[in-house]
Amino acid sequence: AINDVTGATSAMYWTPDGTPHVILQAEEGVLSCEVYDINTQGTAVGAALRYSGGVLTGFMRQADGSMTVWSGIATPAGPFLPFRVTDTGLALGTNLYDGGTWTFDGQRVSRLRVEPDDPDCLGSSPSAINASGDIVGTVNFAGSYRERSSGYLYRQGGVEYIDRVFGPFTELRDVNDAGDVLGFSGGIGLGPLRAFTWRDGVVTPLQQWAPGFGSVPVSINNAGQVIGAVDDGIRWIPVVWIDGVPRD
Repeated sequence: AINDVTGATSAMYWTPDGTPHVILQAEEGVLSCEVYDINTQGTAVGAALRYSGGVLTGFMRQADGSMTVWSGIATPAGPFLPFRVTDTGLALGTNLYDGGTWTFDGQRVSRLRVEPDDPDCLGSSPSAINASGDIVGTVNFAGSYRERSSGYLYRQGGVEYIDRVFGPFTELRDVNDAGDVLGFSGGIGLGPLRAFTWRDGVVTPLQQWAPGFGSVPVSINNAGQVIGAVDDGIRWIPVVWIDGVPRD
């Protein structure tokens, strides 16, 4: 997104030559709009905030300019808000009111039941989707933040939970096309959060910047390189992990 002089924002993307392209422009009735992801086919997904009632509306824009817009009737609980889209056009998102993990396959919006049968479960928050349609996210439970959560991997209709890696709090952030899952874990009173990758049941911790430094990863590419940040107790330092070793 980019702001104009009035404070409104227009959704844009930039091609490799540095040329900006407007996908959706703030106009009458629309306060701002943002693009969250765009695939290699030029399909973009994002959200627009409308003046009327402050309604947040999800959208998908095809390369030819055609638009799919979701209002409050897109899901039983509210508008579908997509933030990831694969090259096949499968969109991953959530809804405005009660979260959950939702997809759009080009014809309909569907909810994926990734939550465990647990009375303390509060719902799920999706994070990423890869080219094979594998989805990762986090299941939240009753209690204070970072007291208890579990990562989930949705693959071919089944769900695998990745939890208690370094403590009762585990959050998944990304999954690459090779199936490497990225997350971080810890717990109250258990020291700093630690980043890790997971693949086929094997956890590989990412090296800490220094003893006592917390690590929060953001994304992993198909080469296994990870970007994120480390916390020295004063500030966050952006880093990239290459072969599991952090570099600034």
